Amino acid sequence: VTVEMKSSKVAIVRMNRPPVNALSKDLMHGLRRTICDLEDNDVKGIVLTSSSKVFCAGLDLAELLNPTQEFVSSFWKELQGLWITLYSSRLVTVAAVNGAAPAAGCMLALSCDYRMMSSKNVIGMNETKFGLFPPPWFVELMADTVGRRKAEMLLLQGTLLSTEDALACGMIDQIVE
Repeated sequence: VTVEMKSSKVAIVRMNRPPVNALSKDLMHGLRRTICDLEDNDVKGIVLTSSSKVFCAGLDLAELLNPTQEFVSSFWKELQGLWITLYSSRLVTVAAVNGAAPAAGCMLALSCDYRMMSSKNVIGMNETKFGLFPPPWFVELMADTVGRRKAEMLLLQGTLLSTEDALACGMIDQIVE
């Protein structure tokens, strides 16, 4: 995670875990710690983005292959802690989605107050296509953003939306180039 101050009040927070910014336990902890540190300063807002061509590919599933029960528990606590920190931050949070944002990448974007996305990308919670279902708070976050029925359909089908479709349903607020 890198931080660049654009002004004395706005910080650009870049995920930097090549190649696809998969959310490992360490990356989640780093993001959470960074947001908390910025809240303790005089910063008013953050722009969350990526240093690569993928905003965030979701969870690092490799970390969840043959893990101990203790690791799984700490992994999920870190994920939930990141979501709570981002979603409830006193800072104005903007997601600058500059690449694909499936699964937990979508969750990161939806947790921000404002979402802008570059064209020719996709966003959504596609876990169900792989036999997984997102935690209840992911589901509620989606429903709060796009409406209950639309969220149900997107989640059941595991749909990844184009930038234009994401704007049309309210998942993002603006398309940028």
